[in-house]
Amino acid sequence: MAKETEELSEEVILERIKYILRMARFIQDDKATVKFASYLAELLKWNKKINLTSVVSLDELIEKQLLDSLIPLRLGSELIQNNAILLDIGSGGGFPALPLKIARGNISVYMVESRIKKVNFLKHIARKLELKDINAWCGKFPFEAHEENFPEHFDIVTTKAVKPDASICNAICKLLKENGQAIFYRSFEDDDYKMIKSCGLIVAEEISYILPLSRGKRTLTVIRRKS
Repeated sequence: MAKETEELSEEVILERIKYILRMARFIQDDKATVKFASYLAELLKWNKKINLTSVVSLDELIEKQLLDSLIPLRLGSELIQNNAILLDIGSGGGFPALPLKIARGNISVYMVESRIKKVNFLKHIARKLELKDINAWCGKFPFEAHEENFPEHFDIVTTKAVKPDASICNAICKLLKENGQAIFYRSFEDDDYKMIKSCGLIVAEEISYILPLSRGKRTLTVIRRKS
């Protein structure tokens, strides 16, 4: 769309979400779609004061952030199971954690973000959308200590904005349950494969897909602990 995102109403956002999800053949119930629209509308309001997203086109925001976050839910391998405990690293404005939580309300979500202003937004939107079993924690990952209500192990670890390094992957290996998996919203380079192997992890799947509007190619890299 030609207009800047800040000029758009929640109703317009809702209609564009419905359209782009249909293009992607992503079936979502109306209640969740309304929450997606409320989330993006609130994000755009806050974005005028703090940098939650650099995207200025509504269609880009929906396609490259919202829809892209949801991709694990539409894959046949069912990467995110019901009632999973999920840790999202570097949550920023909430991608992918918030879309995943809205779409699959029975998962428990823990978001780690190093900037307090962004954490304040994450807590605000969780209250506004009345999301249960969701927490936002201010800290730099990997962290040295957990809050009292922070689980010791997770079924899923996600990150959309953080590039993996040895310290992050070592921490992920310790935090994953025995059959847990980490989902990186990026393709790996040769050095990444060597690095995760040294951290006790393996690449379980690399899933490529095409976004419906931009036709941009994306890759999910799924890693697991060595058996």
